[in-house]
Order: sequence, then C-alpha cells, then structure tokens
Amino acid sequence: MQRILSILALAVLLPTAAMAQHPQTRNGFGISVGIGGSSAVVTCNGCEQFGGTGPSGYLRLGGYVSPSFFVAAESHGSWSTEAWQAGIGAILGVVQWYQMVDKGIYLKGGLGYSEVQQGINILDGTDFSTSGLGISIGAGYDWRVARNFALTAYVNYLAQLGGTISESGRAGLDANVHVFQFGLGFTWF
Repeated sequence: MQRILSILALAVLLPTAAMAQHPQTRNGFGISVGIGGSSAVVTCNGCEQFGGTGPSGYLRLGGYVSPSFFVAAESHGSWSTEAWQAGIGAILGVVQWYQMVDKGIYLKGGLGYSEVQQGINILDGTDFSTSGLGISIGAGYDWRVARNFALTAYVNYLAQLGGTISESGRAGLDANVHVFQFGLGFTWF
C-alpha cells in the first residue's frame, strides 16, 4: 500500500517540479505534430448518413506573434477504417490562443479547405468525393517537459460545409462532413 501511495505522490509532484524547471514561455517559430483517433460522419440531402472511426493526425507550422497567440498553417488527415473507407483531409489557417500565458491550456480556431475521397464502398460498390469550406475549433494542453518541447493533449472538431458529393451514378448532392479528433501531439517552441 505504501508503494502505491509513493507512486501516486510522485505522479502528482513530478509534473509540478517539471513545470517549475521549464516555464511556459513561447516565442518565435513553432511546430507541432499529433497522432490519435477520429470519428467522422458525412450527411447529405438525398442519401443516408454514413461514417466511421480510424486513425488521424495533424501537422502545424507557424509563429508566435505574442506569448498568447500562435498563428499557423495546419493540415489534418483522418482515415476511416469502417466499410466506407474514406480519407479526410484539411488545410487550414489557424490561430491558437493561450488565455493564461503562464499555463499550457489553449483554444484554437481555423478556416480553410477540406476534402473527402472514398474508394470503392464495399457495401454498395460506389465511390465518391466532396470538397468545401473547412472550419475547425479545438482545445489542448501543452505539458512542458523541456525548455523547447511539450507533449500536447488535444481535441479538435472539423467541419466541411458547402461541399457537393460527386458519386458514381449520382452527382450534385449537398454534403456536410463532421470529424472529431483526439490524441497526443509533440510540440517544439
């Protein structure tokens, strides 16, 4: 029992000690790469809603315009491993805001381009693609483990609005895509 209490005490005290040694300072160039999972849903008029889950990731490159604001270009990729097996991608301009400069918590918003490409659907033999306006919101926490490096827990919601599905046999269906992502990022300041 004492061993378990010792491990719990270390788990609570080590992050506090690590943050004391590596304050949350941000300036200059920044890069972040994340890996995780996603859940996606495609809705359209004239077709059934469909979706699936699978791996996802992001790459974010940009600069700190102040210790509170990070402006970057960000790309997202998700892959559905369900029956509809589609790749979902987005390229966005994003702004990341750290409300409390000395903490690692941030909120993020972005705007850009999104596209979905599906190969042959094993359920009905069709394929489709759609593209449109991409919108993203998200939140995360940079857990500083070194002076210029942090592990970043994140959640993102991406939406593709105003897309039109091009489907074999049918075309012109208005489509919306919704993707929820979560995972762990590796961030360099």
